[in-house]
Amino acid sequence: MKVGAFKRRIKDYCGKIVRALGLHFIKIFVAQVTHELRTPLDSIYQVTQLLRKEARKNDHLKQIQPLLAISFTASCDARNIVNNVLDMAEIESGKTPGTVNEAFQVTPFFEKILEVHQVIAQEEHMKLQLYMEMPQVIISDPLNINQILTNLLANAIKYGLKGSTVNVEARRCDNTWELKVSNVGPGIPSEKIASIFDPFVTGKTGQTQGTGLGLYIVKSKVISMNGTIQVQSKPGGYTIFTVTLPLIEGKLRNLSKWDEGRENSEENMVDLSNIHVLMAEDSKLTALLLIRSLKEMGCKVTIVNNGLELLLAAQKGYPDNCPDIIILDCHMPVLNGEETILQLKKIPALSNIPIIVTTGDLFSDMLDRMLAAGADAYLKKPIDHLALQKTISLYLKKQH
Repeated sequence: MKVGAFKRRIKDYCGKIVRALGLHFIKIFVAQVTHELRTPLDSIYQVTQLLRKEARKNDHLKQIQPLLAISFTASCDARNIVNNVLDMAEIESGKTPGTVNEAFQVTPFFEKILEVHQVIAQEEHMKLQLYMEMPQVIISDPLNINQILTNLLANAIKYGLKGSTVNVEARRCDNTWELKVSNVGPGIPSEKIASIFDPFVTGKTGQTQGTGLGLYIVKSKVISMNGTIQVQSKPGGYTIFTVTLPLIEGKLRNLSKWDEGRENSEENMVDLSNIHVLMAEDSKLTALLLIRSLKEMGCKVTIVNNGLELLLAAQKGYPDNCPDIIILDCHMPVLNGEETILQLKKIPALSNIPIIVTTGDLFSDMLDRMLAAGADAYLKKPIDHLALQKTISLYLKKQH
């Protein structure tokens, strides 16, 4: 080989390495920045919950309820984008998306997801229609299903025609069930069908924007649940995404502690007045918002920064000021959530106190370890305040 040709090959090879390294570091940077964004976005979500609650109680604030609804929806959408980017980083690092199966009521679950997207649909003069032919309770991974449906709905609204209807159908098919999301719009050209599930592929037209990660994440989640996804599209007509998943029918008695159904409205909650909650949370802003929410429920709250401080506070309060409920974050300095739970379970006086863990993790390895260590329930960050109230109420009922 001539020297000139050899030099060109070396140059091309080095160029490929530099480009690959550049792309790798760009992905790391994006993932890190996105992770940092999630905490303030979670805080915005929690503040919006508190504001909506105040507006419902005060007649003078009714006029701002539509604005708060838009703020709530926007914060949900922003968090979904963040979750997609973090999911992509996990998948590309070789980690398989985890699944945590639990029983939940299907209709309220789907209605709540559609309610979040209703505001955006109304802005586009679009309607959302839900059709259900499902068992009352199924056993599956609600977090994954939430993300699947959220991404499919976001795309259906984004690319749908103004004034049209987006249909969501959930139907049982023997040992499987189908989730269909359809819209009427420009459709997907046949030559692009094969690539729409690849990362960073979008349908941008100058007016429509997106990250191109939604369908990539959807497919990854569906595969992790042993399901399949297909798409049918007619240019200038309909587009239908069909997700097929295994069906495991549950019973009302199987319902998990964080999905008690509509009958557990705020009016039917246990009185939380003077209930002592001991909480470990290293994010000061998150702690501040949770304290305010818990105090509005009537709880007495003790807040510490890490697991070691929680152990000391719990033992110091025994027996006169022993906590009724413990809430702790998965990731904490000094002593993390898993080790804290293991230590708590070794102390007879504290071993029966219900433990609720909070996590922003999108994958379940840490969550599985926390539950295996002895946690009773988990709540996904950002914390839904009504879900927190339901979970505390349930464990207080069990103790009496």
